[in-house]
Amino acid sequence: MRKGISLVEIVVASVVLAVMAVPLISMTFSSKRNEQQSSLRLEALLVAQGALEEALHNCDRYKTTLPRKIPSYPAHLRVYPSILNAKEEKLIQIVVKVEFSETGKTQSLEVSGFCSLFPENYEIR
Repeated sequence: MRKGISLVEIVVASVVLAVMAVPLISMTFSSKRNEQQSSLRLEALLVAQGALEEALHNCDRYKTTLPRKIPSYPAHLRVYPSILNAKEEKLIQIVVKVEFSETGKTQSLEVSGFCSLFPENYEIR
């Protein structure tokens, strides 16, 4: 009977370990990248919703100032509110577009809402 392990057994064990470790390390890095992209998209969505709520709250004032770039948001997000259709003077649709850079490409998302310039015409009685 021999004692200890041979060089062949060590090489085989190292290869098995390497074959199992490489995919696990790869999954760790890809999950980190996916988490960063998801958090960036979520931040952009929250900023867009906040800008939309601000525009809807002050829609009579925003009608004269749209479209414009809103400077008070994080530097890596560019927020552009605009009026999509203003043909009817009583009800307008405000669209907020947020642009951000993701993996070297410029991505964007949009949220929209309707605003009444004369809310008394749309009250439920």
